[in-house]
Amino acid sequence: MKAGRAQAASEYMMTYGWALLVVAIVLASLFFLGVFNSNLLTPRAQPSSCSVLRPLGPGTSTGMSVQGVCNNEAPKFVAQFSGTSYVSANIPYLDYGSSPITITAWIYPTSTTGQLTAFSTGQSGADSNLYFALQSGLLQVSDGAQSLGSVPATPNTWYFVAATFDGSSLTGYVYTSTTNSSATAASSLDLPAGPLFIGALADGASPNCCYFNGSIANVQVYDFALTGSDLQALRLEGIGGEPIDISNLVAWYPLNENATDYSGNRDNGAAVNVGFTASYTPP
Repeated sequence: MKAGRAQAASEYMMTYGWALLVVAIVLASLFFLGVFNSNLLTPRAQPSSCSVLRPLGPGTSTGMSVQGVCNNEAPKFVAQFSGTSYVSANIPYLDYGSSPITITAWIYPTSTTGQLTAFSTGQSGADSNLYFALQSGLLQVSDGAQSLGSVPATPNTWYFVAATFDGSSLTGYVYTSTTNSSATAASSLDLPAGPLFIGALADGASPNCCYFNGSIANVQVYDFALTGSDLQALRLEGIGGEPIDISNLVAWYPLNENATDYSGNRDNGAAVNVGFTASYTPP
């Protein structure tokens, strides 16, 4: 009798032991593939799910408000740039010349070789070209005459970056999920009117060179120099975050499946050779 019970117990253990082993292997495979990555479970915002409303039309600020839900959600799509891609957009409500400006973006470089421009505006020349780029593996902001910052860039990593000019000083900011860095210098930036280029270096009305490789999302342009605290708060909103200061917002390109301007000013961009993908991991 005891031998029979022992044999039955042994058969029971073998049968269910193999089943448990199979389950363990399946779970390990799913974990390896990233199925249990919490980033992949982040809610995804559909295109046009969030925008700024200007009841009195473009260029006005009375009664402005944000419509929809942006924060704590990742965009469903991000823009992909392949070395020949860019978005161009004319922003007539931006005060050019030596007026304050802030440009922010989320960038995900897949290469750090050469000069890869995340965003730019102006014309090649000293103090007349504002851009943020990777140059020889370092994240930097420039006014055309000097480059600020030297944060090493790691491929396949999301960065929140910003360039600000307050009328006399230029500052570049770089944020990762755990660190932040900034650099400031005196500047006599004097921007001529012209399009903003996302993913390429501006030279007047045309992209000049230095195309980006990787993904870019949530580009925001302000007619104001946001502070470091403002930018930290904007970063904490996440890759799908809404503008931090709509009263000074002049353009907003979430790049969630399109190059539409959701600032309420309707200065939509033109995407050239840009792809939009939902297959990405949010930061």
